[in-house]
Amino acid sequence: MTEAIAEQPARLPGRRPLLSRPPEWFDRFLGSDPGMTRLRMALQGVITIACALLAEYLFVHLTGALEIDPGPVDLPPAQAAAIAGQHHAVLVIAMMLGAVTAMNGSFMAGSASSPGEQLINYLLMPIPLVAGLATGLALGAYRTLALLSLVIFLAVGAYCRRFGPRGFFGGTLLFMGGFFGFFLHSAIGLADIGWLAAEICVGVLVTILVNFVFFYPRPQRALDRLRRSYTVRARSVAAYAAALFETDHDLERAATRLHRQLIRLNETALMIDAQLGHPRLSAPGFPATALHQRLFDAELALGNVARFSEAICRLETRPHVLDRVHRALTAIRDGDGASARALANQVLDELRATAESEQYGSRGRVLLHRFGTSVITLIDALEAWRTVGVEEPATEPDEFTPSVELMAGWLPGSRSVSATASNERGVGRLDRIALTPNVRVAIQMAVAVTIAILLGELLSERRFYWALIAVFVSFMGTSNVREQVNKSFYRVVGTFIGIMLGALVAHGVRNHTSLGIVVILGAVFLGMYLMRISYMFMVIGITVMVSLLYVQLNEFSDSLLVLRLEETAIGGAVAIITVLCVFPLRTGRVLRVAAREYISALSSVATASARLLIDPAHAVDLRPAARQVDAAYQALDTTVRAIRLPFWSPQGDGKITELVQIAAATRNYALELVSEAAHVQPVECARTQLEDAIGTFETSLSAVVVKLGGEAEGDNEGEGDGVYIRSASLFDQVMTSIPEHFESGPGRRILRDLVLIDSAMASIAETAGMTVRALDTNASAIDVEHRA
Repeated sequence: MTEAIAEQPARLPGRRPLLSRPPEWFDRFLGSDPGMTRLRMALQGVITIACALLAEYLFVHLTGALEIDPGPVDLPPAQAAAIAGQHHAVLVIAMMLGAVTAMNGSFMAGSASSPGEQLINYLLMPIPLVAGLATGLALGAYRTLALLSLVIFLAVGAYCRRFGPRGFFGGTLLFMGGFFGFFLHSAIGLADIGWLAAEICVGVLVTILVNFVFFYPRPQRALDRLRRSYTVRARSVAAYAAALFETDHDLERAATRLHRQLIRLNETALMIDAQLGHPRLSAPGFPATALHQRLFDAELALGNVARFSEAICRLETRPHVLDRVHRALTAIRDGDGASARALANQVLDELRATAESEQYGSRGRVLLHRFGTSVITLIDALEAWRTVGVEEPATEPDEFTPSVELMAGWLPGSRSVSATASNERGVGRLDRIALTPNVRVAIQMAVAVTIAILLGELLSERRFYWALIAVFVSFMGTSNVREQVNKSFYRVVGTFIGIMLGALVAHGVRNHTSLGIVVILGAVFLGMYLMRISYMFMVIGITVMVSLLYVQLNEFSDSLLVLRLEETAIGGAVAIITVLCVFPLRTGRVLRVAAREYISALSSVATASARLLIDPAHAVDLRPAARQVDAAYQALDTTVRAIRLPFWSPQGDGKITELVQIAAATRNYALELVSEAAHVQPVECARTQLEDAIGTFETSLSAVVVKLGGEAEGDNEGEGDGVYIRSASLFDQVMTSIPEHFESGPGRRILRDLVLIDSAMASIAETAGMTVRALDTNASAIDVEHRA
């Protein structure tokens, strides 16, 4: 076998391997950060903040903004010290305003679809920020009115989310301006608003320069980075599949890790699809649709290779065959397409040579054959994906519509299904009222902020704002109860860890201002870079930054950090109680919507594939529909991951586990349907039975979708819980009627996958409380009823 591989022709000179492999450390780095999105966001934020700090420093020193002019006379030491302290204070204020403006500008960068829109967003930033600042300064002397204005700003800002990213950031900046104005009113008057506005404009100017000079949005380069990350994750899938055959690995654990890698690969594929739909990539000559198709084919083939590998490793078969499978996977991992193809052909040749033998068993022969053909398909698909647009250039505008849109460079997660759930009436007593997401959050935030201010002031009238901020951030980037609870919890834990690190760092750099600024930038970079992994890291970074900021303000003490933790705990607790009691958007409700949308997308693929057995002439490209299944699955997976926490085991976790397993399995069946649909032949001999089976199948899936839709108009007691009629026996009847040459073809595999999907959907229907009815097609219908 070794000699056979050695005899394979070498790769053509100048041709890159299909999955070229960089050093392992870089491999891990690219795989952990699709498109280097986290790295770019963190670098963009830190560089913008650093340049804003420098610009504000120069602006204050060159203009003397807000500085008291002592005149030419010599002042007594006490007055000179007071003047120096005032100069230092206004410098810190300017730098804080610049840093806040820069940070918000960095977060806004990913929300625009074009450079022109991004520039407009930046130019609009001073309006809400200065308006809030002026209001805070004007009302600062009237404490009750000032605090009330903060509550109003937060509620209005939450409501403005309905206007998209521009409304979201506008509301955030309005609150931040009011917040700064309230706490600066004792040192700066409303008459100085001009200087403050100028400092904000300096921060905006720096943000524009940094983002357009160093981080100019280039969708083609972003696509290239995502493609490199996809390649790395594809190699990772092959590596984990190869690990299944290594005796020193726990099989079940290795299989679980492989499944997670497949989900990560699919995440990157969806991000690439979303990037392909960017308006600036729709110019003539850019093959968006072709790239989408080749990418889908490559992912489908690699997924098949991984799944068949997992099944093969559990077989009791000849060691040299397992060794060939393992070596083929290793070759794929190493980017050696020629060796992988040769090994796959050897597996297929052995199957043909032993066709009359039963040494592999019927199931083993099918799995090995599917593995070999999938490897060859994968190599062809990767080659086509790598060369599309080069050897197959597009000549006309390509109207490609992606199945999902990115939000700040990432998949939307559960945001879409949460919005749908919020707009619908739920089945629980507290869930009867349907509210748009922005109205729900505005009400919750107004209640939570009011309570946080009242309780925070009981602890400290001066530092109550930490409780307010804890509430504010709990509603940032969260969509439902469990996500909000998680973020509040991580806020408290991150603050606890951050004050310990902050105390150590603050004592170490107390008298070294330049070193303190470097540490602040480092803490912000790590926080922003790791924020996607866990919000707790961002909190740690911000807490360290605040600790050093108080050093510059000569207010730092260990007791101050403890007070910060206590106020943060108050704010976190208030946020949790509020989202649980005030118009809660429960995650179980969101999960029902996510499951419903997944089943709806699955139904579209399954029924379209089944109808090809009746009339292949009306074939359509099922890949876009399959991508809808992928997008719905990712939303479902995100929702489930928010539910499952180490410190919180929810009621009904067994049902959630079953739902996740069913969704993963049926997604694989749907991808198989798409794969087989391209080669299907019509089933003329059982056309009528097939039409009946498809009709029953489609009706039953629609019944599940309706059931998961909840009860919009009161309690439907006495009207039945819905019926799911099994279509498996009808598809079985079709399979018994097909000719022998159809037995091993794609048509039979489509029918088999439809039976498996029907079985899985019956389990979901039973869990949802529906009546499951099985039909015995050889006699009259027999009701087999199951109640959840």
